[in-house]
Amino acid sequence: VVNSSLFSTSLDRNVSMSFLKHTPVSGRIDRVLLEIEIDIGKYSYTHPFADISHLSDIPNESEILFMMGIP
Repeated sequence: VVNSSLFSTSLDRNVSMSFLKHTPVSGRIDRVLLEIEIDIGKYSYTHPFADISHLSDIPNESEILFMMGIP
């Protein structure tokens, strides 16, 4: 998996599984579920993630926007 920008995820595993099930598989494209653990204390000054649930078009999605490439 390669991602050098932002990606959207959910705090709710059921929401993630729903998106995963509705993602088509074709050719060299496959479904991937990533489980991410983050030490929030480590990022007290910089936050490579944001809870954007209040901006989501999908109610109760518990959407988190995550920035990759942050040490």
